[in-house]
Amino acid sequence: MDLNRMKNIDKTYILILNEKHGDEYFLFSSVEELNKLCIHLVKRNYDQYYFNSIEKRYNFTLPEGLTEDTDIDTLPKYAQPGAAEAISQYKRYMREYEEEIYQKGLADAALEGDANAAKLLITLRRDYEYEGYEVKIPTTCDNLE
Repeated sequence: MDLNRMKNIDKTYILILNEKHGDEYFLFSSVEELNKLCIHLVKRNYDQYYFNSIEKRYNFTLPEGLTEDTDIDTLPKYAQPGAAEAISQYKRYMREYEEEIYQKGLADAALEGDANAAKLLITLRRDYEYEGYEVKIPTTCDNLE
């Protein structure tokens, strides 16, 4: 469930974080509580996102003479497979780099109190290892007949 889509909260929910050493559970019953929770989670986990080392982790350049727009067919046959692989890897790294820069911007906005940025960041990272979550509606005595 996309946390930003939770606009009208009229019951109690549980946010279950699927973390490395087990699940963590948070109750919320209003948009304000969800906002506060998401900002808290981004602040708590900011260092674990490794945003401070983006430049170091993506310090990748193409071999001399290649650009991402190089026409592989103009290269000697023996150089084409290696050049194609280098360009493909470079483009993948650049997409990952741009995604990390975007996420860092969301995290920085969340640190300044932007709850929508916090919710979007948590939602975007839900497929990362140890960053999954579920939103459930608990059974309470009020729900019983």
